[in-house]
Amino acid sequence: RAGLRLDEALAHARRAALLDPSQNRFYRDTIGWVLHRMGKSKEALAEVMTSLHQIETQNASSFAEVLWHAAEIRRALGQMDEASEAYRQAVLYDPAGAYGRKARRALLERPTW
Repeated sequence: RAGLRLDEALAHARRAALLDPSQNRFYRDTIGWVLHRMGKSKEALAEVMTSLHQIETQNASSFAEVLWHAAEIRRALGQMDEASEAYRQAVLYDPAGAYGRKARRALLERPTW
């Protein structure tokens, strides 16, 4: 976390969400991910889940990214079954994409969680 300016990142993402509501679904994911990185995983999950419900499933790579964020946050909260399900969905939506591949790796590592 050295060098990360999470407070500043959070402020910028929140401001962007206010300035461009049409892209709110993406900003909510960013806000959630930053909150998670700040150790505020419960608050982060609410933001990411809001994003997940707003984003179009046709945009497979973006949807998979939000699913991966949800999985990582749920994993940090000890919600292992829900995390596994989110990882599985990320793989299904974007199997060849970056977040689908990351999700597949996480599922293969699950016995070590």
